[in-house]
Amino acid sequence: PSPQGGEGNRVLCDWWADDITRTETGSRFRLFHCGELFAEISLRIPGQHNVWNAVAAAALAHRVGASAESIRKSLANFAGIRRRFEIVGEFGGVTLVDDYAHHPTAVGVTLTTARERFPAARIHCLFQPHQVSRTRALLADFATSFATGDEILILPVYAAREQVADEPVSASRELVERIVAAGGKARFVESLDHAWSSLDDTLQRGDVLITMGAGDIGQVQHEITRRLQRHHAP
Repeated sequence: PSPQGGEGNRVLCDWWADDITRTETGSRFRLFHCGELFAEISLRIPGQHNVWNAVAAAALAHRVGASAESIRKSLANFAGIRRRFEIVGEFGGVTLVDDYAHHPTAVGVTLTTARERFPAARIHCLFQPHQVSRTRALLADFATSFATGDEILILPVYAAREQVADEPVSASRELVERIVAAGGKARFVESLDHAWSSLDDTLQRGDVLITMGAGDIGQVQHEITRRLQRHHAP
């Protein structure tokens, strides 16, 4: 964010990023500390949010004694963590991405990052909502958070720590209705097997498929890989 504001352009923060430029896989920016250039930073991970994460990490590392050069090198070498915009493979020209996002804000940021990282691709999202109570409480926010995606498939809610009957299905169907009403393209799928069938019919070379959610959906990437290898071999 801008380091200045208010009367007389008074400096409002100790650390900030400036001259932010997107690269093929991440971003570059100039990191400032108390008005002085601290380091030129290159990140291998995409997304505006990761620029702010890097600024926070640099500030903390500096606080405990790390040098500017060690911070620069560490950030340049950081390849990300599991299930945070994790590119897990590419088969038949389809790029597979896995992400833990399960809150509307994180969903929106993840899809925006995908659009920035793959500007010419069709973005497919297979989303497993997490908890019926959360899904219903945030329906309005969820409805708009998928706007950047081209095609959204919604699985039944992963009802963690909840005693529910048919609510995982009804809550997901309601979410689909809200997304469509907000102008998005979304469909309900009853199970992962139904999702596979749908994806087999719609995925094309150059597409991106993001599996997203905090339930057990993170365990299915190997199955996606196996099926895409079988049906979409080059």
